[in-house]
Amino acid sequence: MTLTSLGAMFPTRLSFMRLLLRRVAREKWKMDPPRLSLDAQGYGRAIYTIRTPQRAYSLVAFSQEIPDERRTDRVIAEVWDTTYVLYDGIPDQAEMDRLSNCVPLQEAGRFTPRELVLSRANKSMRMFEHVADKLASGQQPALADLRRVGYLMRTTAVYGNGKFGIADRSWISDRAEFQAPFQAEMLTVWLIRLFTLDLVEHVARHRGGASAASLAGRIRRFIGIGNATGLGMAPFLINHPELIGRWIEARETAIARVRAIAKPTQTEIGTFLRCAERALSYLGEWQVEDSGYASRIRITIHEIEGVITWLRSITDPTCLWDQIACHALAKFSPDGAEMTLSLILEPYGDLIDDLEESMSLHDGTPIRADQTLSDLRRRLVATYGWALGSDVSQEQRRHFWYVSAAKQEPRLGEIGVDEGDDKAFAFDYAFQSQSLLAAIDSLPPNADLGSLLLNHPELLDIVERLEIQQSQPFAEIRENLVGPDLVPLALLRCKLAFFGAAKFDPLSDKWLRVTLFQGAPSSIADLQETPDDWIFTHIGQEH
Repeated sequence: MTLTSLGAMFPTRLSFMRLLLRRVAREKWKMDPPRLSLDAQGYGRAIYTIRTPQRAYSLVAFSQEIPDERRTDRVIAEVWDTTYVLYDGIPDQAEMDRLSNCVPLQEAGRFTPRELVLSRANKSMRMFEHVADKLASGQQPALADLRRVGYLMRTTAVYGNGKFGIADRSWISDRAEFQAPFQAEMLTVWLIRLFTLDLVEHVARHRGGASAASLAGRIRRFIGIGNATGLGMAPFLINHPELIGRWIEARETAIARVRAIAKPTQTEIGTFLRCAERALSYLGEWQVEDSGYASRIRITIHEIEGVITWLRSITDPTCLWDQIACHALAKFSPDGAEMTLSLILEPYGDLIDDLEESMSLHDGTPIRADQTLSDLRRRLVATYGWALGSDVSQEQRRHFWYVSAAKQEPRLGEIGVDEGDDKAFAFDYAFQSQSLLAAIDSLPPNADLGSLLLNHPELLDIVERLEIQQSQPFAEIRENLVGPDLVPLALLRCKLAFFGAAKFDPLSDKWLRVTLFQGAPSSIADLQETPDDWIFTHIGQEH
């Protein structure tokens, strides 16, 4: 639970995109023919309705022309090429009129619980135009350009859980299709991807007429959806310790189950090798401008090559996955180790896919106010020992987290430089644990927790986190989250890896771009044929 490890994570079988698509395939969801009302330039509206066994959901998309100078990925944007809402049901004309007045405004609009997810996206103009022009002339887009970018449109926000007046989580929490984390959001992004692919083909047909081509199947699957993500996502991992603890525990349990296999079959070894070789091609296509990240990718390539070479030479596969995991964790870079752990899970859907049922949170953890302080102290030392001996000087409190009043988005400031430290989030848990220890030692050991909190109500948050870790040992990030060495990018990558994102491309230590659903099935029919074999996809891959 250090930022070094969390910031090196890769997608796995338990990533939320894959949970969604497995369910869609397993339950045989249906999709109505898309209803496109677009002009020759692709401006207008569209509705994509998908039907589960119990109910229907509709992605309502709006596409508009905007000046190039107003197209920005920053949260301060007020207009976007496309805007979206995931609607609970199928909107009639009156609802469409209401949505057309609100959705393009995004947070400035007015919404109801019928709206489950709100999103917006901008075109990657060069790529969108390149693909549209190539298709219009009857050709396929250049593979070199696709390798470099991998998407035609980039979302700049995917809002759920009650933000800006849309449906609260409680509105849909009892629906089977949304039990796993972020399933409504993942469904929205997958449908946005389908709209993006249809949109570029629509524009190409109007430009090229009868000579226009459609996207080739492998290219259509390779094109994902981009996403630009900044600090707004980072505090989620800190604010939801019990939920994050469940995510990490499910992943670690999956790894432990696979490592415990005494002797894998040749088929299972073959699946690992196929995915590892695919991962090498994926790594070779992963292009970033950041020199440090580029070096990390090169090192990972070398390490995965070594695993493949060694595995092809072994004669006795006894305890194979445990051997590989032990070697990777001891000898590899964090990225190489995390990719290796992801890869060993791929042959074992039947063994680990049930863990998705443990990744959601239903009940909170109560505080036992009658527990003695001696017992509390013992557990504090065992749980926060990593922090109790750390430096508490002012220099180690360099940063503070706060919410921007203008955009209601989390920000990171520097104490003494930026305003707003009086409104800072209490994310200094390493220091709060030391304050809790001092408070415990100031009272009689037979006193109880209730007495301590009556005297020190400011310690309630750290006590709650301590309680959570008794049942969720992976709930706390074991780092100074306000220190001078904080790298927020690690928090972003961890959460995005759980989503299933790929091709992390840092633009600074505070925001990055990624690709979502790259290589995933791009239609319901495609999904029924190969729902889950798309991790670490690359453009040369046949489907």
